Amino acid sequence: MKLGDKPALNVDVIPTGALALDVALGVGGILAVPVADTLKQVDAAGTVIATVDRAALVAVQTPQGFTREGLAAAHETAQARAAIQGDGDAARGGIPTDDAEVVQRFGGTVHTVPGDALAHKVTTPADLRMLDGVLGQGPAAV
Repeated sequence: MKLGDKPALNVDVIPTGALALDVALGVGGILAVPVADTLKQVDAAGTVIATVDRAALVAVQTPQGFTREGLAAAHETAQARAAIQGDGDAARGGIPTDDAEVVQRFGGTVHTVPGDALAHKVTTPADLRMLDGVLGQGPAAV
């Protein structure tokens, strides 16, 4: 389980039982939270084309749960297809961004399990400043 990029995550709220049940049933399980931001679709020039309905959208978090065999088979299929096509599977939308997408593209079912809004991924200096605020430590010296 990779959680080093989510230091504010309260591990007590990780629904490991729900993820384990999904895996035991042979499907994938991912933590997800509703998207709160307003999302805009833009064209190549940056002009807003539409406001995206976020009702059916979620932001996915880690951990993600899959059977080892199912995940390995999905990755092997993805790698074989990419080698044949030589384009990272462009016909299906490009290179997958996470394991859940790999499993889904190659026939697996992935369920969502409620995540935690505080499980924000820390990848940038701004993320560190936000984390300091969440933890009540004042502004970060970044």
